[in-house]
Amino acid sequence: MDKYIYFLIKIFDEDEHAEMFLDGILHSKKISYFRKLYDEAEGNRGDRHEGVISWYKAEELKIEINGVTLKDVVGNVSIKMNSHDNVNIFCLYASYQTENFELTQENIPKLIEQLKISESCLGLGRKAVIVTNVQEFMNRVLNKADQQQLDLRAGLIEYYDPKIFSGKFTDDDAIFKKRIEFSHQKEYRFAFYPNNISDDAINLDIGNIRDIAFKMEANEINNEIKISKIAQ
Repeated sequence: MDKYIYFLIKIFDEDEHAEMFLDGILHSKKISYFRKLYDEAEGNRGDRHEGVISWYKAEELKIEINGVTLKDVVGNVSIKMNSHDNVNIFCLYASYQTENFELTQENIPKLIEQLKISESCLGLGRKAVIVTNVQEFMNRVLNKADQQQLDLRAGLIEYYDPKIFSGKFTDDDAIFKKRIEFSHQKEYRFAFYPNNISDDAINLDIGNIRDIAFKMEANEINNEIKISKIAQ
């Protein structure tokens, strides 16, 4: 299903980090960081299954150790690639329309509900930066990555149900797949592939974005979304 992104949102704990983003600095941590990060709340920043390339139900696999077949294995079997640990990612919340429909006065409330950010995501910080020109923002990221000769992939995360899904993803697609318990994040992700292997985050400087973005209190976002149909 096609999704039309109206705006992007980045939530911050600290005001100085929001200002840094408005200055055009994309602070991008390694996938390994998010694999190791522990969250008390389910489905927030940390995800130990980040970048899984295969997810199988145990009963669908034959597992042997030293010629002995394991029986009555419980749960799921996941496979990850260590090479993905070195990928840097920058993630934003994408407020998008999930279905195509003609905008009328009657369905405006439905669209507003689709564009609202989830309460779980609002709990990630006090400050929010709203990117209002999505295409221009993407162009600036792509251009800067190209200038710095950084391989880049970008796109919306697709969510799968781990209770139903069993199979594998391609190496690159795996970075854009997450379990359905994270679907409230409606994540748009930039994935950077550095030339050198390290544990370091990278700061990609795309230049000041205040012409296409603004800062506000995170807990005020949903109340400030207004839509009106322009008379034809």
